[in-house]
Amino acid sequence: MHDQKMAALIQQNFVCKVSYVPSKSAGMSVIETDEFVNVDCGLPADTFNISVLLKDHTDAERLLRETVEPFTVQNFPMSLWCWDNISDSTRQAIMKHGLILSEVNIGMYAYTSDLHPAMELPFGFSVRQVGSPMEVRQLGEALASLFEESMEGEYVRKYYELLSESGLYKHSDLKLFIGLINDKVVCIGSAIYTENSVGVYDIATLPEQRNKGLGSAMFHYILAEIKRSYDGLCVLQASEAGANIYRRAGFQPVCNIAVFENNNMLDL
Repeated sequence: MHDQKMAALIQQNFVCKVSYVPSKSAGMSVIETDEFVNVDCGLPADTFNISVLLKDHTDAERLLRETVEPFTVQNFPMSLWCWDNISDSTRQAIMKHGLILSEVNIGMYAYTSDLHPAMELPFGFSVRQVGSPMEVRQLGEALASLFEESMEGEYVRKYYELLSESGLYKHSDLKLFIGLINDKVVCIGSAIYTENSVGVYDIATLPEQRNKGLGSAMFHYILAEIKRSYDGLCVLQASEAGANIYRRAGFQPVCNIAVFENNNMLDL
């Protein structure tokens, strides 16, 4: 029961994260029912077009028509996120529908009182919380560059341009961070605060700056910032390769999260 409750809290935080900007932005939309959440960013970008299945259902085909089809008819890429409470039969229906499993993440948690983040940053590396439209665009540019020359990168830039104009990045529930070397953004991260937890997301380093400990330094910096003002549950999602980093920091694995994509169903 503890694991189920913790997995549900990780899911709730993720839903808040992916819907935070779209729920407050013109041209974007969030539909939430007791079965699913659909987040449509108004752009053909599966980074931000997300459906989350909240619970299993015997009529999986109907559920997929309501979650996947609204994106497919727009020819929009999207990702469908399923926690452990979704049955194998529903997962099979998802793949039969045409979606492909793209990744499996590990949901993890820790209490801030048990976390002791390292404060020392690598030489020449600094981190600061985003506080201006220019810094929002810099973060977006860094994230977009991870997609190289694909159109996804262009839409990621557009999304953060819209965010830079909205002022939502100033809200206390959403904190964005950039890591810099010689005034160039080389690493990013974010945190989202909800009523029950704070989630750490989007820690990424530019390819040419990897293997220098920058991602780990960003992660510990964000944890330290969280501990300054918050005492409670901290959650995140990790790849299998990255899970050990978070284990060493005090996080415990509690659930698996499967991510499916609809790209092969589109006319791209």
